[in-house]
Amino acid sequence: MLLRNILRSLFLFYILYSIFNIPVNAFDSSRPNNKFGIHLATPSKEELESAAKLVNTRGGSWGYVTVVIQDNDRNKIKWQEAFDRMRELRLIPIVRLATSPVGGYWAKPTVKEIENWVTFLNSLRWVTKDRYIVLFNEPNHSHEWGGELNPEEYARVSYEYAKSLKSSNPDYFVMLAGLDLAAASNGADLDAYNYVLRMYQEKKELKEVVDGLSSHSYPNPGFRGSPYDSGRTSVRGYEWELEILNELGVTKELPVFITETGWTHNGADTDAIAGYFRTAFETWQLDDRVQAVTPFILSYQGEPFTKFSWQKLNSEEFYNHYYEVEAMPKVMGNPIQIQKGRIVSELPKDLLAQSTYHFQVKLRNDGQAVWTYKENYELSFGFAQDKQGIDYFFANIDGIKPGEERDVDLYIKTSEQAAPRQLMMGLYKNDERIIDEVGWTFQVLPLPSLDIKTSLIPRIRSEKNREFEVQIFNNKEELVFKQKGLKRENGELIIPEVKNVYLKGTFRVVVLSRHYLPRQTFVRFESGQNRANMKALLPLDFYPDGAFSWRDFWELLRNPRLLDLLLP
Repeated sequence: MLLRNILRSLFLFYILYSIFNIPVNAFDSSRPNNKFGIHLATPSKEELESAAKLVNTRGGSWGYVTVVIQDNDRNKIKWQEAFDRMRELRLIPIVRLATSPVGGYWAKPTVKEIENWVTFLNSLRWVTKDRYIVLFNEPNHSHEWGGELNPEEYARVSYEYAKSLKSSNPDYFVMLAGLDLAAASNGADLDAYNYVLRMYQEKKELKEVVDGLSSHSYPNPGFRGSPYDSGRTSVRGYEWELEILNELGVTKELPVFITETGWTHNGADTDAIAGYFRTAFETWQLDDRVQAVTPFILSYQGEPFTKFSWQKLNSEEFYNHYYEVEAMPKVMGNPIQIQKGRIVSELPKDLLAQSTYHFQVKLRNDGQAVWTYKENYELSFGFAQDKQGIDYFFANIDGIKPGEERDVDLYIKTSEQAAPRQLMMGLYKNDERIIDEVGWTFQVLPLPSLDIKTSLIPRIRSEKNREFEVQIFNNKEELVFKQKGLKRENGELIIPEVKNVYLKGTFRVVVLSRHYLPRQTFVRFESGQNRANMKALLPLDFYPDGAFSWRDFWELLRNPRLLDLLLP
C-alpha cells in the first residue's frame, strides 16, 4: 500500500512537472541598472539618437526604449538594423507585440500567428541576454481587442504566446499588456480590476509564465495628476497592480516596467510638466521594484498623440521636460550580454632567438556585445608556463560588432633560445575571460644561416668591392630582415644569422646591387644552413630605382660611362 502511494505521488509529480516545466528566465535585478527610458513611435536613426541623448547622459548608460512591432512589419533587415543601432547607442529594447488596425479597432492576435512571431523574434540578434516582450496593448479597451472585451480569451492567447516564446528560448522576459488603470466598465471598456480578476480566474497558469509587470501608470485624471499622488490612477499605479496580483496568488516578485506614463501639454512649453517629470523620476529611482520607465512618447508628429509628444511639432526641438530629464543624474547600467565567439590562429611552432614578429589572429564575434578596448576588451596570453624570454603585445580591439570577424595584430619579441612551452590565448574583459582559450605550443630555436648563390651578367671579371643588399619579406609583404654591405665569396652571399623569420615558413628574398635590377626568390627556412639560387642580376638599372623604364635610357645618355656595366 505504501509503495502504491509512493508511485502514485511520483506519477503525479511527473505530470505536474511536464505541464508546468517552462524554462525560467534568470533575470538578475542586482546589476547596476539605468531606469531612464522613453517610448518610441519608430526605431529610426534620428529617434534612437535622440533617445540615447535623453536617457544615457549625465553618467548614464544602457537606458531603455519601448518599441512596437506590428505583425505586418516583421522585417528582419529593418529590425536587425534597429537592434544593432541600439547596441551601439547602448539602448535596451522593450518590444511590444501588436497586430494591425482593422477599421476602427486593432485585430485580435491569434494562436496561429505564434509560430510566425517566434520564428521572427528568434531570427534577430538581440541587444542583451534578456529579451523583453510585452504581449499587446490595453485589452481592457474593446478597440484594442477586435472590438470585444474578452479577458478570458486574452488570458488563453497570452499564455500560449508566453509559453511558446519561453520554450523556444528561456531568455524571453514576458510581460502581459499594460492596462488602462483609469478605465471604467461601460460596455466599451472594462475596469482593470475586473479584467485582471477574470484573466487569472480563466488561466491560473499565467503566473507561471509572466516575468514582470508592464504598467501604464499615468497621472490621472486627464493626464494632469500630481507627481506626488499615489494609488491606482497615479504615477505609482503599479503599486496597486502589484497588490491585486498578490491577492490573486501571484506571489513572486515582479520587476516593474512602466512602459507608458506622462503628462499632456497644449503645445506650449511649461516648467510645470518639466518639474513633474523630475519629481516622478526621483520617486521611481527610489523604488527598487521599478526596473525601467519609458514615458509616452518621444516624437509623434500628428494626431492623436501630439499632446504627449516630447518633440515639438514640425521641429527638431524638444519641450522643456526633455531637457529636464536629460539633465538628471543617471546610473551606468550593466546588462548581461551573451559573449560568444572564437579565436582562430595559425601561429608557427618554431620561432627564432633575438627576433621580432608580427602575426595576426582572427577574432570572430558571435555574441551580443561590441568588443572594443574602450570597454576593456583585450586579447591576452594566460601563460601556462614561464614566459621568460618572450615579450608580446596585442593591438587594441577597436569595435568588433556581433557577426564580424577581424584580424588583430600580435607583436612578439624573443630573446634567448628556449624549450617548448604552451601559451593560452583568450579574450578578456576587465581581466575576466569571456570566450574559450586557444592553446599555442612553440619553441625558440637558434638563428639559421642563408647562403645565396648569384651572378652578374655580362660580368666575367670579379668585382670584389661590389656590395649587395639582401631584403627578406613575410607573407604580408612586410620587410622583416635587411642586411647591407654584403660581398660575394665564391659566387655566394653568406648571411650567418637570419633574424625575424620562423622555421617552415616561406619568405620572399630579394637581392639588390646598385645599377642592377633586383632579383628575388622564395625560401622555406629550416634549422641550420639554408641555400638559395638566384638568377643572374642584369645591369639595366641605370637610373637606380629598382625598375627598368625610360628613365634608365635617359640616365644612360646623361652618363655614358654606365656602358661599362655592359662590358664583360
